[in-house]
Amino acid sequence: MATTRQPLFADTIQVIQQSITYELIPAEKGGDVVTVLDHPSCSTQGETIDEALSNADDAWLACLLVDKAQGFTIPQALEE
Repeated sequence: MATTRQPLFADTIQVIQQSITYELIPAEKGGDVVTVLDHPSCSTQGETIDEALSNADDAWLACLLVDKAQGFTIPQALEE
């Protein structure tokens, strides 16, 4: 799995995994807050970058499942 890290600002990191772009920002009390840029209301956190990204994968799947249940169209590439 290819991961690209691209600094945006001094404390912000953008990570691209499997065509999904995540933005990581340090949390006030430690760890990182991560947001799925393609779905800005989908965010989570973790104590490490790896934990935050793992949690983001779970959150992204949950967001897609909720969207599908609510009748929103999910791109076919994401349903595979």
